[in-house]
Amino acid sequence: NHSFTGKTLIISKESNKDSGLIKLLESGVPSPVYYFFNKHDEVDFRQLINEISAEPYQIIFVSLDDAEKISCNHIDKSELTTLFHLTQAILNTQRYPAGVMYIIAQHAFQVGSELINPFATALLALANNIHTEYPKLGLKLFSIHDESDLDTVFKINPEKESDIVTIAHNTVYKRRLIKKTVKNQHGKAIEFK
Repeated sequence: NHSFTGKTLIISKESNKDSGLIKLLESGVPSPVYYFFNKHDEVDFRQLINEISAEPYQIIFVSLDDAEKISCNHIDKSELTTLFHLTQAILNTQRYPAGVMYIIAQHAFQVGSELINPFATALLALANNIHTEYPKLGLKLFSIHDESDLDTVFKINPEKESDIVTIAHNTVYKRRLIKKTVKNQHGKAIEFK
């Protein structure tokens, strides 16, 4: 189980501000500090990281888009770019979270016959790549089905978790991303993760 210490930076879209999941997080973590963004924000997180890192902190990045409401005609890259800029700010300031950096996305992977959210899947793929490149950030990646699965996220020991974990109906599934090496037309090895 993970015990939160210091401040907890909760990052999500402005449209998620009043969601039940955000309210659950609010009641379960000490000293929450919120940052809600909209798709037009271009954020410089350095100032926020400098302010919050005066004491130990952890981060919970939450992606809550219902898979049934996703329109493939309109691509919203705001969560991807926000995670990228947040990571860049942490690396540039060298003020790493003392705790785990949770990335929680809804419907990123299919369990049963439910729809998946391709933007949530892309977010966890980016987060997995960041984790591979910068393990010091302590990213832990979760795909949840609904708000009831949040309890299970925080019951899992994050120090022992290296896979992407999918939780649906309080059942835990793990996804290990396979590393493959192939040769391109010039005979040079290319790694895919």
